[in-house]
Amino acid sequence: MKVSLFLLSILILILFFVPFGSAVIIFQNNFDNLYNVGDKMKVNFTIENNFALADYVEVSLGCSNQTFIVNKNYYEIGSNEKRYFFFEFPAPINGECVCNVKFGDEKETSNKFKISNEILINYNLNDKFFSSLDLVRINGSVIKENKQMFNGGILISIPGIIEKTVEVTNGSFYSEFLIPEKANPSKYNFSLSVEEKNILGKVINSGRKSEKIEVLSSPTSIQIISEELIVLPKNLTFQVNLINQVGNLIENETLVVKIFDINNNIVFEKEVKSSENLSYFFKSDSLRGGWKINTYYGNIFSSKPIYISENSEVLVLVVDNKIKIQNIGNVPYNGIVSLKVQNGSSSLIVPINVDNLDIGDIFIPKLDFYGYYNVSYGENNFSNAYLTGAAILFDSTFTAKSYIITFIFLFILISFYFVFKNFTSVKSFFVKSKEGDFIESASIRVKKSSSIISGKKEISNNSLKKTFVIFIKFDAYFNEISELSKKYSFSFKKMNDNLGYILFCSPPIDNPEISMFHFGRDLMRFSNLKGYKVSIVLNGSLIEGKLSSLKKLALTSRKMINFTEGKILVVDSIFNKLNIPSSRTNRHINIDGKDYSVFLI
Repeated sequence: MKVSLFLLSILILILFFVPFGSAVIIFQNNFDNLYNVGDKMKVNFTIENNFALADYVEVSLGCSNQTFIVNKNYYEIGSNEKRYFFFEFPAPINGECVCNVKFGDEKETSNKFKISNEILINYNLNDKFFSSLDLVRINGSVIKENKQMFNGGILISIPGIIEKTVEVTNGSFYSEFLIPEKANPSKYNFSLSVEEKNILGKVINSGRKSEKIEVLSSPTSIQIISEELIVLPKNLTFQVNLINQVGNLIENETLVVKIFDINNNIVFEKEVKSSENLSYFFKSDSLRGGWKINTYYGNIFSSKPIYISENSEVLVLVVDNKIKIQNIGNVPYNGIVSLKVQNGSSSLIVPINVDNLDIGDIFIPKLDFYGYYNVSYGENNFSNAYLTGAAILFDSTFTAKSYIITFIFLFILISFYFVFKNFTSVKSFFVKSKEGDFIESASIRVKKSSSIISGKKEISNNSLKKTFVIFIKFDAYFNEISELSKKYSFSFKKMNDNLGYILFCSPPIDNPEISMFHFGRDLMRFSNLKGYKVSIVLNGSLIEGKLSSLKKLALTSRKMINFTEGKILVVDSIFNKLNIPSSRTNRHINIDGKDYSVFLI
């Protein structure tokens, strides 16, 4: 019992007076205040023990509630031994950190320091507002937060415009590029970004800077919206639009518009707003041929050609007790002017032959009228016009001479009416060509009268009438063919995508040959101006009013189209009526065994 108490006393004395586990850990270096992830870190410390001890030496980083074990190994340290430790490692994580060293029950903590994963970007941009094809210049520096110069690549990004990596050397970079010509006008996010990766390809440090820039709407072209074929008289409504780099309209910008005639004279000039509606009145005597609309905005220019067609038109006036006929068209007038002269309940249609009346000239026909008359021509009416001369119709009683003259005149008109009606009894017929095409619904028209003479009976076999055919071949149909034909009171019939025709008969008082030629010449000029390829045949013949005769004329004209060579082919019977200088060389072609003398114009 006494021995047990003695041993217990010895054990208590040992616990009180013997230093158990008193190891001392001392850091030999202080950490820098700032690191970047991946930087080399060094820790140097000693462990000294008063007695022998074996345990784990653990070195760790504590960063913003994260712990990273740098090294952990088992060591034996003898009594009164001083052991030196040195570790080197890359900074693994970012945050506000300390280094901890633990051995046995002892733990020592270093000074505080920061590990950053930030790369700082500073740059200069030459502007914030750019137009298409503007040059963008940018330069700057890239430095890690630990003040080390960055080397690598920096990505320049403007979504939809550029994604470009530029080299950074010793922390500096420079780049320049053009805003694309078709860049959409808008605000864009401009950004610069860099990344640093470790040997495993993992991003350990990065940086980014961004700001808003704007690409402005830049005018690049002018759109002119206008008709191309002008049939006189015409109030032309047109529009000019300023277009930006992506084809959208720019409004409220001021443009200059000029219209030039065929002699390059300015007939219209005005400053207008983009998309504003404009109008210009083309008078009935506007010069025939190629005009143009020019539009200007700074150094941007646009031009649109327009073609003024031939206009054969007269104005009837009653001036100084006389009827005057003035050519208000743009070509010399040749044709019949039919006046309606009314006196009381009696009226007459008086045809007046106007021969080669020059543009703007006035023709005063010699008419035997005396007294007050209602005179009308087209939409023009002159009521109670006083005319001087030998009277045919009076307000009061007729003289015997007047009755005789009136009777003869009415008899001639009635006779002419029945003869003319008998010839124009066919409204439509069918002609089948060699290729299987058909000519159908051929309306018979009288030039400059706009009347369509038609019927359902077969043409009389006992009468010969001048019948005309215009055959047109085109590489692709265009609407201006129909528009021009209407101006000349022709009825154009489209056979297929490459062929069409006009067929009509003419009374003796008309000038069909000249009208046909003017139509063909206007069509050829317009097609050349627009780049269309057209071939035309002008044919005519005295034929009997039989369907077989009409078929033969139509088929012959159809086959002549193969000899046109992209020109106007005119048979000699029509050419001789045109008063064209005879220097033109005629040719002879053979169709179905028959020779034809033709001219190519």
